[in-house]
Amino acid sequence: MSRVAAARGFKSSVVSSMGVATASTGLAFVRQLMIAAYFGVSRELEIYLFAYAVALWVGFGFASVLDSMLVPHLVRRREEGGEEASRALARAIFIVSAALGLVAAALTIAFTGLLAPLIATGFTPEERTTMVRLSVLFVPWVVLYFVYYAAAARHKSAWRFNRVFVAELAVGSVSILTLALAHASVRALPLAYCAGYAAGVAWLLPGSGLLRPSARGSPIGGVLRDAAELYLANQTGTVRNVIDRHFQSLIPAGGIAALGYASQLLMGLSSIIGMREIFVVPISESHRRSERVERLILGLLLLSVPLAGAVACFTPEIVTVLFQHGHFDEVAADQTARVLRILSLTLVTGAVATPLMRVLQIVRRIRLLHVQYLAAAGLALAFGAVFVQVLGLGAEGIAWMNLATSLPGCWLLVHLARKCGVMLSWRPIGVCFAFAVVAAGIAATAALAAASPWTNAWMRLLVGGPVYAGLVAALYGVFWTRLPYAAR
Repeated sequence: MSRVAAARGFKSSVVSSMGVATASTGLAFVRQLMIAAYFGVSRELEIYLFAYAVALWVGFGFASVLDSMLVPHLVRRREEGGEEASRALARAIFIVSAALGLVAAALTIAFTGLLAPLIATGFTPEERTTMVRLSVLFVPWVVLYFVYYAAAARHKSAWRFNRVFVAELAVGSVSILTLALAHASVRALPLAYCAGYAAGVAWLLPGSGLLRPSARGSPIGGVLRDAAELYLANQTGTVRNVIDRHFQSLIPAGGIAALGYASQLLMGLSSIIGMREIFVVPISESHRRSERVERLILGLLLLSVPLAGAVACFTPEIVTVLFQHGHFDEVAADQTARVLRILSLTLVTGAVATPLMRVLQIVRRIRLLHVQYLAAAGLALAFGAVFVQVLGLGAEGIAWMNLATSLPGCWLLVHLARKCGVMLSWRPIGVCFAFAVVAAGIAATAALAAASPWTNAWMRLLVGGPVYAGLVAALYGVFWTRLPYAAR
């Protein structure tokens, strides 16, 4: 594929990804609304969230790492040996993915039992035992998760992004339908997700070439070695997550669930502005990597700043509309809104941190990843002690801890990326960031003034939302050609 054709294909994929990411996030919102209505901020849900956290670190974590490493490997294999060589490697990884999933699932159960006393210090022994029992239900989900991402990597490397996007919609739709049919307890959650990923795999396999025997063998040792190195490096990052969960277990009941709802909402928004991370493909190429990363950060900041501003402006209304149904009462809505307003600012820091983290992974500078993860762990320990234990801020303290940790974390990532040859020009980035902040500030002032006559959450969103979006769009339209991003 020529660079011109690739660039056109990528731009088309960006447009598609934004649309599908929006739809996928909408499905995630619906699923979160259902979870809030069915389980509220119950202790049962909080125990599930802790069990899910261990599965995320151990089981799902390795699958995500494998996906991140496999796509660049497949791209390079195609450049070096052609399409058939890339397909042979993808098929080889796909075949072993189920076995890797089983191993990861077994480790998830084992580590849940080992880590429960450490991360769930504030839980009772009975609650920690329930954590371990819940982890068993993650086994089929983890296995399918591996198979799903092995198949998705094949399509991503061949620039068939739309196929992956539709699979994501299938995952969300089927999981929602399954949860609607069976939701007697939180035990239904991993089973619902499992059904969703089964549907996603069924969609990805036809036309992938993964089931067709290959005429040539393909060694997978390099991919697995790189994935294992990155996974082990990520376990250094797990230290920071263990610290985070430890502090969460010390806050009053309901706070853990509130943090979970806020985090899931922001993850959905991040996936929209991050274009489902399809930018991994172009920045995997060494040619003009610094310029690609710089332009990517510029664009992400111009999207994330006004989005964070919108969430911060209308946090209570957003939480009320999305979550306040069934078992999710006004007290839960108020707590979730206070946490969400603080965490919304991490959308901005994530716009800088995410691309730079992917650069470290792509160039396989594992030692630098260890530095980043250990620094984040130290910062989380310090800020958690201050905001949670000293100031006693509860769930809001956890939110402040995460925000405070992300700021110096971004600064450190910039310096680590420079060691990988990614040199960024910060003047245009600063100009775009300042412009986005000013535009969001003006729009927020006008939107809150326009919504002030109403107290109903729906009316405030229906009136203030369009005013905010319209002003941001107008300011961007007027000054767009003067921004460094447009001039480059």
